[in-house]
Amino acid sequence: YLTANSVAIMEAAGFSATNPAMLQKLHVDLSPTLRGDGFNNESDTEFYSMGITGEFDSMGRDFSYEVGYSWGETMIGSQAPFVVGARFAAAMDYGINPATGEIDCRFNYDETYELPSLAVYNQDGSTDPLSSVAWGGGVGLGAVGSCAPYNVMGFNNPSNAAAKEYFTSVSTEGATLNQTSMFGSISGSIVDLPAGPVEFVLGFDNRKEKADFLADQFALLSIAIRGSQTESTNGQFNIDSKYIELSIPVVSDMPFAQDVRIDYGYRELENTNTLRTNKYDVDALSIFWRINDELAVRASEQTSTKSPNIDDLYGPLNPSFQQALDPCDSRYVADGDFPANRAANCAAIGIDTTTFRSFVAGGTVQGQSGGNPRLLDESGETNSYGIVYTPTNDFLDDIGNLTFSADYIEILLTDYVTTFALIDFMEACYDAASFPNNFCDSFTRGDDGQVTSFSVGAGNAGTIDFGTYIYRINWDKDFSIGNVSMAWRGYQQDKRNQADSGDPADLVDRTGYASDPEWVQDLTIGYARDDHFAYYKMDFVDGGYINKQNTDERADRYIGAAGQVMTEYDGYFTDTLGYVYTPTEDITLAIRVSNPFDHDGSEDRYQVERGIQLIGRTISTSFSIKF
Repeated sequence: YLTANSVAIMEAAGFSATNPAMLQKLHVDLSPTLRGDGFNNESDTEFYSMGITGEFDSMGRDFSYEVGYSWGETMIGSQAPFVVGARFAAAMDYGINPATGEIDCRFNYDETYELPSLAVYNQDGSTDPLSSVAWGGGVGLGAVGSCAPYNVMGFNNPSNAAAKEYFTSVSTEGATLNQTSMFGSISGSIVDLPAGPVEFVLGFDNRKEKADFLADQFALLSIAIRGSQTESTNGQFNIDSKYIELSIPVVSDMPFAQDVRIDYGYRELENTNTLRTNKYDVDALSIFWRINDELAVRASEQTSTKSPNIDDLYGPLNPSFQQALDPCDSRYVADGDFPANRAANCAAIGIDTTTFRSFVAGGTVQGQSGGNPRLLDESGETNSYGIVYTPTNDFLDDIGNLTFSADYIEILLTDYVTTFALIDFMEACYDAASFPNNFCDSFTRGDDGQVTSFSVGAGNAGTIDFGTYIYRINWDKDFSIGNVSMAWRGYQQDKRNQADSGDPADLVDRTGYASDPEWVQDLTIGYARDDHFAYYKMDFVDGGYINKQNTDERADRYIGAAGQVMTEYDGYFTDTLGYVYTPTEDITLAIRVSNPFDHDGSEDRYQVERGIQLIGRTISTSFSIKF
């Protein structure tokens, strides 16, 4: 494919058939585009639910009951373009076909042709047992004459159309997620107090989830150039629980105590997966005090537990190639939230942080990433306090109905489940006050200090101490044309102290970062008439620091698209339109349009540097009927 002039230049530079020049190229034109060309994702969901409700009386009291069963299954299929390694190699191994005198794949005219040995190797030099000795897992090269030579010169060379058709294909992978549940409850009153009856609910619910993740066979046999070997996996878990809830009236119709009520709930849970069975008991206590028609206060405290989802537990554990700014590298040892801890912990394992240069900081290391069946259940403690104000002054009649509320919620979460990359595990390991810790077990180093392997993905992090104010304003008014309403809700984050290690000494508050904005708000404007309700909703996300710790150290750490120094991202908002039709109380049709103006993130309301990407307009519909 070289011109005569190009050959002369190379020969003059000393290159020849016995002293060949080497060409290195990043084949960007063979990579999938950011628009997702050639990709196809489909999801089919079936869900069925049945139940029986009824009433009966016993001992002079009325009771209600409900029992039910539900089954749901989601099948997910994904298709993506890929390059078949064996055929790609054949398309670039060409010469002059003696029968035609044209450039051609040697496979087409050389009867002794053998595909070069390009096996998939592990880091220790051994051959991957699931790959063929010939790169491509034994995929055939097709009939003689089907190979088309690939010209590596240029970008999107039109003459390569036949070659691309020859060595590209489509990979297919998918998953099946299944959930079944049974539930039942009985409710009523058990005793009458001066302020009213004590009401109760007694019930149970059992839930089983299972998942099968089906790997693409091309990926399983390491046939594709990009990506890595992927294996199928499956798993399941069961959650059985029983509970009781009580609502106790304390005072009613008294001065400054129009209604005082205490609610209590208790639940026992048993969580079983493929490796273990855990038992928990959680409870909740709340008090509601209505002072008068306008003012009420409320408070609550509760303990809770949450099981990891099916994907976090049993997602495929596949090879992964990652980079990480190694905390022990001399260029990064002074960074992080706790640089003194970082330097001391790196020195404790024998690394000279004044000279050490880590390979993984600039090149990729192979490890594995995916689900983790050893995940622990999350535990939480929640306290909340709030006030509700509903003005009833006569002069407000012309304005409409107004309600104001403000709450403060504090959550202490431990062993929360999150997805960690290699850099996250390394920072959690070396920045902690206690060392070594469990995060250090997620990667290994060789005798020279270089990272040799890792296992990342879903994991239990340490502690989050979170606090936020929640404000709400609701307004509506009836007009001759129908009811017009407006609802505003604002979340003002007070704190988000986080320590992956779980050690209180490692807590860091990231409130005000763009990833943890101080304010998140939404505004919904609605219109209702007869059986119809339409609304427009705006969701606002506040701006915030890109990384305050980094910019405090060096203000010009981040440079914007126009060359300006940046320390913070701007806020933005997104849109939703909706319509709900309810001809009867048993029939509902709903339509929801997300991103109705089909923004892609390049519009003026979105800051370029923040990199907001919106993928098209989404229309969701639902129809429900009760009988």
